[in-house]
Amino acid sequence: MSPRSTTTTCLLVCICLLCWLRFGSLIHWGAYITASPSSAISDAPPALALPLTVEVREEQPDDNKSNTGTVITSQWPDTPTIVVGMPKAGTKSIWAYFKECGGIRRVSHYNCGGMPCGYIVRSNIEQGLAPFAHTKGYDVFTQLDTEGDVQKGQVCYFPQIEALEEIHEAHPNATLLLNTRNLDNWAKSVRAFRGMGARLTRCNITGFLPGVGSTNEQLKDLYVQQIRRVQTFVQKYPSHRLVQVAIDEPNAGEIMEASFGINRSCWGNVNAKLKKNA
Repeated sequence: MSPRSTTTTCLLVCICLLCWLRFGSLIHWGAYITASPSSAISDAPPALALPLTVEVREEQPDDNKSNTGTVITSQWPDTPTIVVGMPKAGTKSIWAYFKECGGIRRVSHYNCGGMPCGYIVRSNIEQGLAPFAHTKGYDVFTQLDTEGDVQKGQVCYFPQIEALEEIHEAHPNATLLLNTRNLDNWAKSVRAFRGMGARLTRCNITGFLPGVGSTNEQLKDLYVQQIRRVQTFVQKYPSHRLVQVAIDEPNAGEIMEASFGINRSCWGNVNAKLKKNA
């Protein structure tokens, strides 16, 4: 081999060695980088579960929609939200807040699948069934009670008074929504709504026996009893989340939004429409 060929061969060997040192190490480094994220993920602590009640997304413009609130996806916790205050304290407004403006599909008000919710709950308990069996699987119950005229053989039953223990047993993590209202306005509304005040005097309700309720003071006592009953119940069973909202206070929408993720404007809209009939 000539000296020139030997020199050329040495140069080629050197070039190959330099290429291996430069690019071969990068190949191994690249393989290390590719593997690193998997290792990092497997070693990382699990992600925290966010305490979100519902999944909320912004409303898309739609000229055919009458509300300007927040659109809620169909996702909702497995455990129901139950209004446990008294009738004529904004229950229809609460229904509209969740259903019409909030976009929650399965919301009941008074009737559960064509029959009064209170009648179904009482029948279920008498048969040893879960309180909300045969109620179509609602996510939100905005009025459970039924105030039928017992003189006509109708049912007068308040599950939020009589069946709290059974509700807890079936749904120990249910959210309880305690709706309140100015006492004088509430009593006036009860008296004015289709003879409800007179019907209540014929009901047999815990702490409110037949014959009681002929005066506004007696009605108010029933109302105050229920507030104390629910608050004591939640102290006994802290697994429940209690949301207490005065429907006629200016901050009602803020409390509802903070508690359920539905824009406060929804409360303002429906409350303005239904204020007279709440």
